[in-house]
Amino acid sequence: MSNNPSTSINPYDQFKTTLRSDSVRERFEAILNERAEVFMSSLLSVVAGNTALQNCDTGSILTSAAKAAILNLPIEPSLGFAYIVPFKTDATFILGYKGYIQLAIRTSAYDAINATEIYEGEQIVENRLTGEISLNGNRSGDEVICYAAYFRLNNGFEKFKYMTVDDVHAHAKKYSASYGNKRSAWTTNFDDMGKKTVIRQLLSKYGLLSINMQDADISLIPDDGRLTEPEDIVVPDFGDIVEGEAVDAEPKPKGNDNNTEEIYQAVVDAKLSENIHAAKNALKRCKTGFDTPETAIEWMRAYRGFRDMGGTVAQAAKQANEGNIPK
Repeated sequence: MSNNPSTSINPYDQFKTTLRSDSVRERFEAILNERAEVFMSSLLSVVAGNTALQNCDTGSILTSAAKAAILNLPIEPSLGFAYIVPFKTDATFILGYKGYIQLAIRTSAYDAINATEIYEGEQIVENRLTGEISLNGNRSGDEVICYAAYFRLNNGFEKFKYMTVDDVHAHAKKYSASYGNKRSAWTTNFDDMGKKTVIRQLLSKYGLLSINMQDADISLIPDDGRLTEPEDIVVPDFGDIVEGEAVDAEPKPKGNDNNTEEIYQAVVDAKLSENIHAAKNALKRCKTGFDTPETAIEWMRAYRGFRDMGGTVAQAAKQANEGNIPK
């Protein structure tokens, strides 16, 4: 990014410009209809309040937000339904414990469902044969010793699950990439993460979830404790939009500036970019230089190839800059 204050755009303003572009707005409107404006304003608020998220790949933020939009879940962290969390340079969508309960409720298959803390002085008694648990004793303090989840379907089927605090810590340490990070919810809001862990364990094994109001069952991805979204969500590809809209400085090829437009046009003619604007924005990530149409096209072929293979903008640019060729 240029150090010239007249051309430099800070990460939040760059994200805001991209989010407010017609192309991105249209994709969120296609998902949310009239609720798109409120959701996008909430997304701006979430990004504005998280410096680490501002420095993440814009496409990954939009993709994470689209998952929450498709599930019709709010992303305000204080609500506990869904989160957009930075992991190094990429944002990740994480479903909160309230989000799991909400998706379960939408199936209309549940008569009761809950997740709760169990405090010192209280005692869980489990019938190992029936799987039933009962809560005995009286709370004697504020220390949480267990987390428990329960549901009963309309047909009478019911299941219980509980985990001690140590069990939850062990699970998080094994499966969560963010465990131990001082900014992670495992550090700042362990109780919610404990309840999410136990309700997810219960629902993923015995329950029903839905992404809409039509009782559509969905499967869950393997329990890695971090990426906890349904795996069959079809999310719009924001990659090309990000390349075409998020401009922080005019990219310059390392060579004769007189043939700049010719180079960009050659990339468009080679069908490696939709327009000159998108070509400029993609080629600004080229670190090896492109002083002829041929060198620009060579880099763009590699870059587009890795993007088409599912790589993020940052990943594809890194591979192309290292001279790698997609197979």
